[in-house]
Formats: sequence, C-alpha cells, structure tokens
Amino acid sequence: MKIETRPITDPSWLDFISTRDDAVIFHHPAWAGLLAECYGYRPFVLASLDEAGRINGGIPLMDVKSRLTGHRWISLPFSDYCSPLCSAPPVLESLVGHLRARYAEGAIPSVEIRAPVPEAALVHRAEMFVLHTLKLSGDPDALFKSFDRTRVRQPLKQVAQRGVTIRRAASKRDIFTFYEMLVQTRRRHGKSRSEARSSGTSGAR
Repeated sequence: MKIETRPITDPSWLDFISTRDDAVIFHHPAWAGLLAECYGYRPFVLASLDEAGRINGGIPLMDVKSRLTGHRWISLPFSDYCSPLCSAPPVLESLVGHLRARYAEGAIPSVEIRAPVPEAALVHRAEMFVLHTLKLSGDPDALFKSFDRTRVRQPLKQVAQRGVTIRRAASKRDIFTFYEMLVQTRRRHGKSRSEARSSGTSGAR
C-alpha cells in the first residue's frame, strides 16, 4: 500500500469519491477550492493507493498557517463534517500511521482530523466538535414536533413570519441552491477574515 499527497483537483480523487456512498459535498474538490479562494489555504488530499495504483482511501486536508493558531493540517476547516474516506479499516490505519510517522520525524506540522480515527501514540482525542444526527420521517409535521421547542421550533416560526419559505427539498436544483448559500457564506466570512488579517488578527476554525 502506497501513500502520497495529491492535489485536491486530481481527477482520481473525484473518481474515488464518486463511488462512495459516505462521501458528502465537503469531500468534493469544488468545496476545497472555495476554501482556498476565501482563506488562502492550500488544499490537498493524503491518498492511499492499492497495488494497481488506484485510490482506495484518502483524507482531504488544508495547510493552515495562522499567526493566532500556528501551522496545522486540518481536515477540514469551515466544514460541517468531512471524515476520511476509506475502503476498509486497515486503509485508515495506514493513513493515520503515515501521519504519525511523518510528524514524529518533524516533516509535517500537527494534524487535526475532525472525525473518529484509530487511537494510538501521538493521537490525541479532544471533544471540541459535535456531530448531530437526526432520523428523518416521511411526515414533516411529526418531524417538526420532534425539534426542541425553544431552540428550533420557535426560531423557525419567527423566520416564517418574516416571509422565509420553509419546504422539503425535492430536486437536484435544491441541492445546488443550498450549496450556493454555503458559497456565499464562506466568501462573506473570507472577506471579513481578510479585513481582520489586515488589522493584525487571524485564525482558523
């Protein structure tokens, strides 16, 4: 098994994630490209290759250099959830082992993988982020009633009163609309961070 870094735009990475049911939009090269555009971080993927040279696992990463938080590789900043994608547990173990070895050699900075990984020496677990999962039902009214009244239902009613339409997504176009909203948010945040850097402060989430 061979492990190497590749550009996030490598067509073989896109081919690999296209075969994965557990891939999400944050694994897509377009998302990493957006983060690079907004924040100036370098995106790449740490890829595992099988004997035929095909990718069988990978961790998308951003090379983050900040005066506030230091130099780190992060998978991935400003993203809801982006776990490593691997064809089998040994592949993930090899990827994490590679990172551990390179860090011990002083060849790479510290690495943050914001998803579960095998515990081992030099691997430190911190409960800093939370992943919420929700079982969806076919009844929108029943789903709405399952939400917390104060934190979710009341705010949803308030935005509806202000003219915001809440409906169930039913097409591929809806997914693109949601992604466009993410793009606008990241670009707006990236602009704010650029202004903050010019005033002497910076950081990464």
